[in-house]
Amino acid sequence: MSTTSLPVSTTTTPASTTTTVPDVPGEPGALAGRIVVIDPDTGEEVALAGVRVAASTIGGRVEAVTDGEGRWTVASLPSGIYLVVADVPAAYRPVGGLDPWLGGPTWPAVLGLVPVADAPIDLVDLRLALR
Repeated sequence: MSTTSLPVSTTTTPASTTTTVPDVPGEPGALAGRIVVIDPDTGEEVALAGVRVAASTIGGRVEAVTDGEGRWTVASLPSGIYLVVADVPAAYRPVGGLDPWLGGPTWPAVLGLVPVADAPIDLVDLRLALR
């Protein structure tokens, strides 16, 4: 068996470097909402004060507590996707849908998995009823 060698021409390309400059961050985002209880006699919405609401992402967790008008706000949030959960007292159940309470003093009401960028987002009200 004979072997033949052929000349091979090679070229090399110079190495290149790419630099990525991050975008200048915009204003921080914010999440807000309201938690209310439906009055069984009048059907009116009544603010529920003192409910803890948490917005969690890979970067951490921020909490707020509903005020006398049932409103909560978490501000200065970096961009990301946040899981928003309210820690609802056991005396209340959701209006419509399944009741997730399994016993204990509170139950978690998932308000959403929300993408936050550079603008405030006002979530839909959480409407509750007495048990």
